[in-house]
Amino acid sequence: MEDLYTLFRNRLRACAAEVYAPLLASGAVRTSEVEEEIERYHARRRAGLQEVYSFYGEQWDAFYRVKATQDAGFLSELGRLNRAFSARYDSCELNVDYYLQLFRSMSAGSWPWNTLRHLFEERWEKALSDREYNYQLIHIEQLCADYYRIVRQTAEKLANCGRKGDDTAPRLEWLQSKQTPELRKRLRELALILKRNPIVRELNARLGRQTPLGQKRYKALNDKHSLHTIKRSSPSDITGVKEGDNLNALLPLEYAYMADTVLHPFFLKRYTEKTLQVFEVASQVTERGKATPHSGNDTPNPSMQGPFVVCVDSSGSMAGVREDIAKAIVLSVGLLSEQTGRRCRVILFSDQTETVEFGSLYEGLPLLSEFFCRSFHGGTDVQTALTEAVASLWTADYAYADLLILSDFEVETPDEVGQSRLKELKEKGVGMYAVAFGRRPNDFYLNIVDKYWMYK
Repeated sequence: MEDLYTLFRNRLRACAAEVYAPLLASGAVRTSEVEEEIERYHARRRAGLQEVYSFYGEQWDAFYRVKATQDAGFLSELGRLNRAFSARYDSCELNVDYYLQLFRSMSAGSWPWNTLRHLFEERWEKALSDREYNYQLIHIEQLCADYYRIVRQTAEKLANCGRKGDDTAPRLEWLQSKQTPELRKRLRELALILKRNPIVRELNARLGRQTPLGQKRYKALNDKHSLHTIKRSSPSDITGVKEGDNLNALLPLEYAYMADTVLHPFFLKRYTEKTLQVFEVASQVTERGKATPHSGNDTPNPSMQGPFVVCVDSSGSMAGVREDIAKAIVLSVGLLSEQTGRRCRVILFSDQTETVEFGSLYEGLPLLSEFFCRSFHGGTDVQTALTEAVASLWTADYAYADLLILSDFEVETPDEVGQSRLKELKEKGVGMYAVAFGRRPNDFYLNIVDKYWMYK
């Protein structure tokens, strides 16, 4: 039965690979998500494969019953089933009349008789197995044809979503199709806001920006110092050959390995192991560089894009249109986290604080389903939410995160400790942004962030 399940699963994978190929290439669908879909369909429909055995169960019972009979009862049992044989098998496949005549011409229990019986049973078992195998293939093809129609409809629907130039539409449509009816309806409503609201577009441009290659971050040290580099001297003083990973001193043979498509993997393997054949030189030149204005290591570390931390005011004062905009922005940040490969931590705050963290929106939507579908209510405890956000941003995992706060900001100014922690984050270089929904927002929050948008 395991081979049958494996055959079914592999055929489903072939169907999915054929239909979803363009969507997998564009990123609208992920390979792991397709595999989950296949496993769900496989688990739901594999029970139907039991029909293969129930369909031939009576014939297998007859086979094993005849096989278990003694020589004396073998011919009588075979003769009793002769009419059933004639109805199920043609003479070319299994001619029972012919075998009966041969059996009756021999002495029961003799060596030729036993040999003929063994040959007949093998022929019968093979004929039954072949029929069952063909039925298995037909049944599996029918199940796969149903799956193919389903995924074809899904793929065509996703392809049509992107015709208006909205790159996130196919991805969002795919994500919606995996959710509950209530959440699907809500996500469609929020998707319309995503397309129409200018604040969402500006936020995407700001939060999803690519860090310039020339921009560097430095690990802080206590002093500023000169930069020293060590360079190899002229190749004229080559003394021999050794193993290493210096690509500037490769032997010509190694260049041949690097250029050949077949040998290139071996070249990479030896490069990582530092076992390439390279020239060895006798001397080195030490060069003193200019003093760097940065406090940090001798070699600067390239800037890294960290995750998103989003604080969402879910109190009663945000209910209504404000609530819809805030939820649409969270959905937009979730989509952006997938495009940039950045984790997202959403901190919801009203009377209480709730935190949801996910690596992809496919993973996060079920966790955020209650947030998207419920109405905002309760009071506003912004202090606890900011404490949670600041604590996250001071961890190593969130060192380069962007902080986004969605609130009416009609709240009190944080205490002195909270103010100082936020200012330290700003000095640290954390990107801080806000969308203010209130008519009279607290100026402290708008002044501390790098950029804010007003929604009235």
